[in-house]
Amino acid sequence: MLKKSDFQWDTYWWSAMGQRVPLLSNPVTVTIYNHCEYKNTDPDENVLPTDRQIEIANTLFDLPAEIVDSMDDVAEMARALCDELMDLSDYDLRHINRENIGKHYRIESIIVPGDCSASDVHLFFDGECDWEEEHGLRLSFRNGKFVGYSDQGGGIGVRNISENALE
Repeated sequence: MLKKSDFQWDTYWWSAMGQRVPLLSNPVTVTIYNHCEYKNTDPDENVLPTDRQIEIANTLFDLPAEIVDSMDDVAEMARALCDELMDLSDYDLRHINRENIGKHYRIESIIVPGDCSASDVHLFFDGECDWEEEHGLRLSFRNGKFVGYSDQGGGIGVRNISENALE
């Protein structure tokens, strides 16, 4: 379980590196934002992660096994949209499909946004993927399920989940 002391200030956010999260094959960085982009607040080293943000970060250690399959489904939707927009055969990436999607993306960080609510659990799973090397992949998670996807260029706030929302 994560504690506030596990997080170190990293110029813009609080990070706990090398976390072993069940169901993910590699260690990840868990990042907590202490500001809200839509409220125009600035990052501030003196504003520690809240108890609520730590509580949300610790939900990562209790994820059910079916989350991995859901994550693969959402990654496949992101890949399919990229294929539709760019034609992945032009990049010799047509071999990537639902059957092998898990081999073609890797979650590297999990982000707890600064605009946490008292009742909802929002997380962003960020990583690299073979079909979008420049911008990577962001999977949006709310209350036990994946609800959207985008590249990593979007903002880090609950309001940013609407792009490519699944609901």
